[in-house]
Amino acid sequence: MRQCTICMPLLFLIAVLPYVAGYCIYNNHTDDTYIWIRQIKGAGSTFERRFKRERLHRNEKACCPYTVSDCQVNRDRDALVVFAMRQKFPQADGEFFEINVPAGGSIVFAGNYYNPTIHAYDPSGEPFKFEFLYNPNDRKYQ
Repeated sequence: MRQCTICMPLLFLIAVLPYVAGYCIYNNHTDDTYIWIRQIKGAGSTFERRFKRERLHRNEKACCPYTVSDCQVNRDRDALVVFAMRQKFPQADGEFFEINVPAGGSIVFAGNYYNPTIHAYDPSGEPFKFEFLYNPNDRKYQ
């Protein structure tokens, strides 16, 4: 029987290292649309320290681990967090809106100006029925 000299240290590292996961926002648009996003609810930090991206470009993602209270106040992957967002299309600026997702989930933007799509997923990768609220003419997030 062969002995594995690195098996025990590897098992130790797997058991000791915490699993870090969190919400991720993906910009999978097919054009040069970028996403403006700021977390507005569910964070444990001050407004200035909350998750924010002013230009999430095509084929980029931005994540924030729910194990950090700046991203989710109770460090709970199933707790809902809320974001203010705006899609900035090459042809025009989209309206501000709010969307929620579990702290361990994700939001995926895809399509283009003529056919944009938004999908949300729970921590297990299953589709999540998010709440979608338009906020036309609301500039409180800038």
